[in-house]
Amino acid sequence: MSVQLPKQYRFERAAGVSQFVRAGILVVVGLAVIWLSSNLWRWVSLPEVSVVPRIVFFVGVFIAVSGVICIPLLLIALRVYKPMMIEVDETGLRCTREGKAAQNVKWADVVWYEPDVGGLISFEALYANWGNSSMSSHSNYDVGSELFGCVIGIVLGLYFLVLETFIGTGSWRVQFKMKSKRSVNVFGYGYAMDELVQQVLPQVLPNKRKAVAAEQKEPAADEEVEN
Repeated sequence: MSVQLPKQYRFERAAGVSQFVRAGILVVVGLAVIWLSSNLWRWVSLPEVSVVPRIVFFVGVFIAVSGVICIPLLLIALRVYKPMMIEVDETGLRCTREGKAAQNVKWADVVWYEPDVGGLISFEALYANWGNSSMSSHSNYDVGSELFGCVIGIVLGLYFLVLETFIGTGSWRVQFKMKSKRSVNVFGYGYAMDELVQQVLPQVLPNKRKAVAAEQKEPAADEEVEN
């Protein structure tokens, strides 16, 4: 699906009333599941020794705690995410953010670009923290410790990514590698950034996503060696 250019994407407010409502819904649903676990015996015939109510209880606690975690995330988003605007046309992109110099990208000068989805919680930071803690807590550091830290980082990263996607603080950071060897990093959040990354960039920079560009260079290099 093509997008008509030029286009402006305005990022005014990272968190609104609807997002706090979503967090509240999670808390309410979690409390409802906890209440259900305590009354499950009345409605379902269960063995005297059954772990089902306990499992339901912990599921409810998990959902409710997730909703509580969302609230400070939204408050942080209001403080961290500043108003900004991204202007896109057939020749390039211009990003202007409050209190910072404008960033400019010319499509003709882009060698490749790489989008990275994320949020307020950095996946790399989680991995680094768990990896470092596992190394420092074990005098005899081994591969198992590194693997454990990696798994924990991935699990937490995915958890916060899903959580932030639900409440709407998910974001994109796009790195543009230019012919001048410099890199330009453009950051944005919300549905506007989803459209920019998923529809506009593939339209104006076909086959220049990093992985695709690398695949195209490999056959060319092979042909040069054969010649």
